[in-house]
Amino acid sequence: MPVIDVDEPVPLVLGVNGSKNWADHHLEYMAMFREMGFATFELQSFNSRNVYSTVGEQISVTTAMMILDAYKALEVLADEPRIDINNVAITGWSLGGGVALFSAWKPLINQLV
Repeated sequence: MPVIDVDEPVPLVLGVNGSKNWADHHLEYMAMFREMGFATFELQSFNSRNVYSTVGEQISVTTAMMILDAYKALEVLADEPRIDINNVAITGWSLGGGVALFSAWKPLINQLV
């Protein structure tokens, strides 16, 4: 949740790591978003599957798996009253950037929701 006190639901930034998993600089960006008043969620597609890195192979955790994880996270976060679930951004680094891009593809959204 944001660093500042808020009385109303706040926008959410969902972050997605790259092939080397979460790095300090990714987490610094997420902290910056919280300081700006956003709620943040760090998707854990790798750690939840006991995978550290997919550098050199993209089979252990695929883009499709990560997109589904993001939508499932949103389903859970929709029940959090402090989050404005109608005001969500997704950002990512490297592989996570592709996840962010493809998660906005209308034909895919229509199949997932």
